[in-house]
Amino acid sequence: MLVKAILVKATLVKAMLVKATLVKVMLVKATLVKVILVKVTLVKATLVKVMLVKATLVKAILVKATLVKAMLVKVTLVKVILIKATLIKAMLVKAMLVKATLIKAMLIKAMLVKAMLVKAMLVKAMLIKVILVKVTLVKATLVKATLVKVILIKAILIKAMLVKAMLVKATLVKAILVKAALVKLKQY
Repeated sequence: MLVKAILVKATLVKAMLVKATLVKVMLVKATLVKVILVKVTLVKATLVKVMLVKATLVKAILVKATLVKAMLVKVTLVKVILIKATLIKAMLVKAMLVKATLIKAMLIKAMLVKAMLVKAMLVKAMLIKVILVKVTLVKATLVKATLVKVILIKAILIKAMLVKAMLVKATLVKAILVKAALVKLKQY
């Protein structure tokens, strides 16, 4: 708009110069007007330049502010990422601790089961040993009973043989006595 105004004003200056050429009397006045207009134009141009510099500075400040804002956003994002990473690390550590606790519990359970199995095996072994001892005792008792039976049978057989021998002896004694009696009778 200022440039347009300057162009408009320049056109007016040209018009005034044309008018000054036509009216020679107004040359001095026109020259003065021209000088004033040039001065005004220069002042206005300087003001425009200053405003442009100011606008450039404002633009630079805005760019800087945008960059600062972007950096702050970046820092905030980095901070958020670090917090998230810390939380994830904490969660992972917690999960690892839980896993370790579970593994420990499972190992303890496995050890207890193993101990119970060993105990059960020992009890079973002891029971087998007791059963074997009992079987051995029963077997020994049966062997003893068989031996006693054999001894009794042998004793009965010996007794029977002795009785038989005694009977034979008695029969022989009786025969001898009968014979002696017969001899005695014959003598009479």
